[in-house]
Amino acid sequence: MAESAALLVDEVLPHEPMRQWVLSVPFPLRFLFASQPKVMGKALGIVYRTIATHLTRKAGYTKSTAHAGAVTLIQRFGGALNGLAWLYHENGKPGALVMARKASKLAPDNPAIQDTYGWILVQSGGAASGLAALQEAASKLPNNREVQYHLAYALAETRQADKAKVILKEILKDGKPFGDRDKAQALSGKLK
Repeated sequence: MAESAALLVDEVLPHEPMRQWVLSVPFPLRFLFASQPKVMGKALGIVYRTIATHLTRKAGYTKSTAHAGAVTLIQRFGGALNGLAWLYHENGKPGALVMARKASKLAPDNPAIQDTYGWILVQSGGAASGLAALQEAASKLPNNREVQYHLAYALAETRQADKAKVILKEILKDGKPFGDRDKAQALSGKLK
């Protein structure tokens, strides 16, 4: 990655006309993007196409004659280490837990990072260890159904089914979609 960055800075960017754009999204979307990289990729694709179309038209070119490109740098709230930990975890690569632990120590007050750390602990067989981080994250993100599901799962894994049922009932009651809804419904059915 460092080699790619050096190549861009030294060889590509100084020789091409460019414009910098910054996209900032609300915290609920930031958490969604950090926890579901594919969704973030789709959103970035839409943003890129919108900007490229705008610049192409402003320059008087057509889609077939313009050559637009983009370099995307993503800074996630609390640092890229958390996002990288999640990416490693989702792809089954070793090192996810170590990265999540480091991110948690760097940003102990960030509920999204605590959720990532706690969830990776739980998924790695450490439900009791992950429970505290998930409880903290859930207390700070009470309306985030993904985080609440993670807490309910950890509670169920630590033999606290009654507490898990209360959370699951709350996040499933109105039928609104969220990423782990099917898993939450399955867990709710299992705990009945």
